[in-house]
Amino acid sequence: MTHKLPRVVLKIKSIWELLETNAFIHKDKEAIITFDPDSGSTEKVSHQDLFDYVRQTASFMSSSLGLKKGDRQAILMHNAVEVLLFELAGAVIGVATVPLDYKRDLIERKVFKLNDTKTKVLFVKVDENDDGAELKEIKRKIPKLKIVTWKNFSEFKKIISGPQKSITPLNNIMETY
Repeated sequence: MTHKLPRVVLKIKSIWELLETNAFIHKDKEAIITFDPDSGSTEKVSHQDLFDYVRQTASFMSSSLGLKKGDRQAILMHNAVEVLLFELAGAVIGVATVPLDYKRDLIERKVFKLNDTKTKVLFVKVDENDDGAELKEIKRKIPKLKIVTWKNFSEFKKIISGPQKSITPLNNIMETY
């Protein structure tokens, strides 16, 4: 079955340009709304804040962690705003994302994926009930792997708000390894 829907031509060249344009046009309008069914908490992010957080995250990734085009990052957390920020920031600076499944990947599988892809940094939003044993085991098996952890969005914002380095956004869309 063929649909005859109108085609919309986007004149956006990159993720950066899309975020920047939406921040200008829809500054205070909500871009992301998340709901945590366990805690009942809601997180809302405007287009302007999304652009700012992606810029800060990309700067943190490149200046504080040394990530550059062609490197790989891994994200280990349940669905959260931070997942989108790392994905978008990675696209901006050319860092591909290695997908890890929080629930289904056993530690051996996680270690295999991280080693096989030569992932340089693992980002983890730590659950309150997590004893840290799995991360210690991953670090033991991959000593060169940088692991960045935080517990909540407020803590995450503090981590990325360090000294900001200007970044040169790439004209690409996204890469996932």
